[in-house]
Amino acid sequence: MEEHRLDGLTAVEKAVAVAIADCVGAWAQGWDVPGSGRQGAPDILLHYPDGLIAALEATSDAGPGVRQRDSILRDMPQDSDYPWKSPGRYTWFVSVREPTAIPELRLRYKGIVEGLEQLGLKDDRSLIPWDKTLSDDLHWVASHSVSFVCPPSQFPGDKYVIVTPEGWDGTIDKRLTGLADAMTAVLSRPVLADHVAKLRRWEPGSPGLERHLFVGLHQGALPYAQAGGLISLAEGLVAPDCEPPTLPEGITHLWFCSTMSPYLVEVSRGRWTFHRAP
Repeated sequence: MEEHRLDGLTAVEKAVAVAIADCVGAWAQGWDVPGSGRQGAPDILLHYPDGLIAALEATSDAGPGVRQRDSILRDMPQDSDYPWKSPGRYTWFVSVREPTAIPELRLRYKGIVEGLEQLGLKDDRSLIPWDKTLSDDLHWVASHSVSFVCPPSQFPGDKYVIVTPEGWDGTIDKRLTGLADAMTAVLSRPVLADHVAKLRRWEPGSPGLERHLFVGLHQGALPYAQAGGLISLAEGLVAPDCEPPTLPEGITHLWFCSTMSPYLVEVSRGRWTFHRAP
């Protein structure tokens, strides 16, 4: 099989192209890349050994404010340690109303987590700004539009402090009963319409035409219940307790990967397939 030809693709597109090509037994070629003159064509082509050429389009989705949060985290000095390792016994979710508070949050999160756990608290709601017994870090969180919550269902493995969309907590859907409905909602969003249209326009004239759509699911793209369920698959792979979603007309394969989940999920031919993420 030929080597992948990935010149012109972004780092994320390269990772997606290689992962999916390896899953289906093909080699990947960047197609709609700068200088190619192919604007409006699919991002990537997948070449099978039998000569079939499939199209792959890669995109992503996120909850409100998540991309702004990620941009701030990327621009901060020494930001490569995010998501932050928890200094305590638990994973904590932090809701930040104003993303501009993130740089100072980064300096204070360890002291906040340690203080909350020492007090036996699972959130910061009982803290009051005028309590003079509070540490400087706990006084800061009590005085700002920042909320710490220790989710009742803890994920396996290392514990982290994760900046999340507001309201991103609750019960985990460990059987993934609602995954098909959640993905149907994702597929209906306007942000994906152009990518689906690009794939529909692609007609290479080869038999057995395949059109693959990849969606990277950042925080907030899925409800907390299903995002948490995908993360919990690290405990042991289970098949979702639901039928796969109906794919948009003309799309033969749907691929998605959710933040912190260990699996790349494929939906094709009316079934789910879970591939271990590289």
